[in-house]
Amino acid sequence: MKIIKYVVISILAIVLLCLLPPYTAEASNVIQMKKAWYSTKSFPINPNHPLWRRLDLEDNFTILNPPKDVLNELSSEDLAKLMMKYPHLWVLTSYDYREKDVFWDYLRNNCDIYNEILKREDGIAALLNEYKETDFNASMLNGDPMSVFGYNPKINAEVFGCQFVRRLLASKNMSKADYGLIEEIIKKKSVEYGLLVYNCDVQYLTFEEDQENVEMSLLGRTITVKAKNDGFTATGADLEKTILDIQIRFIPGVYQKYGVSSDCLKWYSGDYDAETRKRYNNRINYSWYRLANATPKYNCHAYAWLKANASSGYWLESPVNYMNSSRVTQVGEPKVNDIIVMYSSAGIAHSAVVCETPSGKTGLYAVSKIGGLALYRSPVSELMNYYSCKTFKKYRIK
Repeated sequence: MKIIKYVVISILAIVLLCLLPPYTAEASNVIQMKKAWYSTKSFPINPNHPLWRRLDLEDNFTILNPPKDVLNELSSEDLAKLMMKYPHLWVLTSYDYREKDVFWDYLRNNCDIYNEILKREDGIAALLNEYKETDFNASMLNGDPMSVFGYNPKINAEVFGCQFVRRLLASKNMSKADYGLIEEIIKKKSVEYGLLVYNCDVQYLTFEEDQENVEMSLLGRTITVKAKNDGFTATGADLEKTILDIQIRFIPGVYQKYGVSSDCLKWYSGDYDAETRKRYNNRINYSWYRLANATPKYNCHAYAWLKANASSGYWLESPVNYMNSSRVTQVGEPKVNDIIVMYSSAGIAHSAVVCETPSGKTGLYAVSKIGGLALYRSPVSELMNYYSCKTFKKYRIK
């Protein structure tokens, strides 16, 4: 079955590569381009190259594979950098998401760099480290979600890195050191991936196993990607809630998480029109970085405690039940991904997720949803002023 799939995909790839008029590359031209590896140690061609679509697929792969002596001389770190820039990484998202295994066959059959990395003792660690240090941020996709399906080197590398980690976890064929590195990656990357708004992004940039319940035990500790039996259960018919003078319909229910449940509303229908959204996007008078557009679909508590976003909207009135869970503990010094709960004279006023600690360049920063407004990255001190809060507490998921 996999052979049939590979043949079909290869045919499709050939069609895509032949959109321009037919062109037969002379053997001497292919050899000359391949020799460029000796001077550049990099790919001589990519989809932006004028000859990319005019080369047949076999010549394309030949040029992208370094000569054997160059391949053997490259360090594992150099190979990892090249792998994250491999021009065919975009192919991963061209398959049906449930057929991702075909992509790994595609690499094994055509990419010498990938095969060399897998053979080397330090190859996987080098690739994981390269993925860990990418400069991807969610705004790349939130502004143009369909770019996940095209040739965009940064986004292609991020999707490849994330899916490579998931493949490693599924194989369970890793060293203790690789498990430790993956634990660091999941903690770091999950913060940025949690900012993604659109389903098509989340599908490829998540460590959850196809929305099924998964617990990964790394180095004797358990990281709960999606805790068992977590989720929303409706308890009644949809109802209306007024948010910033807009009537929004929600379904009432309870959301199970951290071993406890809390009353919660799930978004059903209604949103701002373009003019209203633009007005609310510009309503904050602070110089905060907006990560996603204003929407009434979810609020600050839902974002921080349920990792809600516009595509899985929830409105959580109070996080008290979660704060008191045995799986949650109050801490002193905050770390990235800890949850901050702010208090005004009236009680709990706001929840936010720590994204930068005082050990960074600019102090304590958090990501949070401002009521029915937008999602922002902002200094915690300014958030406190905005909500007229004097104190806040920090919580960590065990």
